[in-house]
Amino acid sequence: MITDSTVCEIRARVETTVSPKRLRHIQGVVALCDRLCRRFALSPTAGAAAAWGHDLAREWPESDLLAWALRDNESLDEEHRAHPVLLHGPAAAAVLRAEYQITDRDVLSAVRHHTLGRAGMSSLEMVLYVADYCEEGRPFLTDELRAVPNDWSLPKMVLAVASDAGRRGFPIARRTTEMVADLTQRLKETEAHV
Repeated sequence: MITDSTVCEIRARVETTVSPKRLRHIQGVVALCDRLCRRFALSPTAGAAAAWGHDLAREWPESDLLAWALRDNESLDEEHRAHPVLLHGPAAAAVLRAEYQITDRDVLSAVRHHTLGRAGMSSLEMVLYVADYCEEGRPFLTDELRAVPNDWSLPKMVLAVASDAGRRGFPIARRTTEMVADLTQRLKETEAHV
């Protein structure tokens, strides 16, 4: 179980090791993640641990990202090899596990996959994915995306984020494509039962 004390330790580390710009982003993610966790009846403490930890390795050199990601037996696919910065999620998850003894698989998976997503995402994974993209400090957010966290289901929020990333010209990773297909199918199944 993750305690408030553990969250405070992660927060203290982040506040003293990341740049001011990165800290503002993380603080925005923490705030939105908390709102979404409460809205969807998820543990605010687990959400806070994931949010404070998600970008703790974002500014690290590639060699450190690689070393930490491999420490958790993270497989390196073509996206990781082409863009090593994508390893900041897996590296941060490894740090949370090794240095803060976080064993909650949901929290670790949310941190690990917060950038590209994955098929089969849990609610906490979706919350962090959305909060990372939609926190209020993001200058690229459209009015629609600023409203997304207020009244949509989690799968619809995630699909809106993935769509917006494509609109902005980012290449869509294989993992993201798989996530979109999975969530689209889940939504169809949910709507069929309504």
